[in-house]
Amino acid sequence: HDDSDRDGDGIPDASETAASITSLGGAPALLVGSTTQAVTLGALAVLLGRLLGLPEPWAALCGVAAVLGHNFSPFLGFRGGKGVATAAGALLAFDPAMGGLVLLVIAALLAVY
Repeated sequence: HDDSDRDGDGIPDASETAASITSLGGAPALLVGSTTQAVTLGALAVLLGRLLGLPEPWAALCGVAAVLGHNFSPFLGFRGGKGVATAAGALLAFDPAMGGLVLLVIAALLAVY
């Protein structure tokens, strides 16, 4: 059983998981996989709002709800990740040009990190 909330900064997110398994060769792949999943979930929230025919502000609020659900998960005692990747995914779906720019910045930061 891997309790990824024991190492690093104490926030159960992709960087926390990577910090807890740095001795394993798969840490970069896990970090990218976790980040990709969070981006996808943020984007899906906005796209689902649109699919349901909600006005744009309400579709954007679906993305905000995904970020809040990520940051304050009831399954983790209302603690969670930082929500950066989830917010980037929601922004990518809401405004692809701005979202793409944010994802490029995140990718550059991950490359340096």
